[in-house]
Amino acid sequence: MQVFEFYFQAKFGGEKIIKSAFFDPKTIYEKKLGNFYFLGEKGKFNEEVSLEEIFNLFKQNFYKKPSLSFQKAFEEAIKEINFYLKGKLSKNFFPDLNLLFIAIKDKKFALSKLGKIEIQLIRGGKIFNFSRRQKINEKFSSLKIILGKVFSDDLISIQTEEIFEIFEKTKIFEHLKKMYPFNPKEFKEILESKKEEFKKPGVCAIFFFDKEKADFAKEKFSFKREISFEVEGKRKIILTFLSKKEVKLILAFLFFLLLSFILNKILG
Repeated sequence: MQVFEFYFQAKFGGEKIIKSAFFDPKTIYEKKLGNFYFLGEKGKFNEEVSLEEIFNLFKQNFYKKPSLSFQKAFEEAIKEINFYLKGKLSKNFFPDLNLLFIAIKDKKFALSKLGKIEIQLIRGGKIFNFSRRQKINEKFSSLKIILGKVFSDDLISIQTEEIFEIFEKTKIFEHLKKMYPFNPKEFKEILESKKEEFKKPGVCAIFFFDKEKADFAKEKFSFKREISFEVEGKRKIILTFLSKKEVKLILAFLFFLLLSFILNKILG
């Protein structure tokens, strides 16, 4: 299985926080239950909710009892997330909170979502949409669970709401349906050719179940410079992703400065 993440952000305005994380198990006990991916997005409301806390709470409970089955461990973790959200959102709930969890073990997957994050299974040139838009309510609605299986060359594609809408508008899903098997370089070129359309922030993650590559691998692409994450409550961190060419230019410039400094010292 290979995981590709594509980040889009026109500018950092401070109104939206996005956190994505893929957890690859390290211990033999964690490996019994497989990998999981988390994507969270929230606006300026629901201040009591921390995306970092939600991610850590799910991870802690998913791997808490390695003796449980994959399905049961996922159910227990989602149960704890529901308890957490009900406690935080008991008084006020604003529909600007979007969450998605997907766990994968061998050829099985379990997923659960809240809000407007979109997810599709792409198989043999057809798209199966797992997302059902939840109605905007004043009360919090518990996360539900979907279970399924994947086969070789399947794709699972996940997008935040704005990116999903751009994909539909620019017919990127049509390219994904025809791309069999999935080619990340070709897909990135398609996104690059339509980058003027990506004026809103968001994330797209693609899981490719390559029959020739059983080992886990992941790669990240950034089409705009800034990605906002929530860490330790309300503190925000901006991560900057540089291309290899940019890194080389920076290193060359720093080397030139160092060389100039040394020559000045020598020549007095």
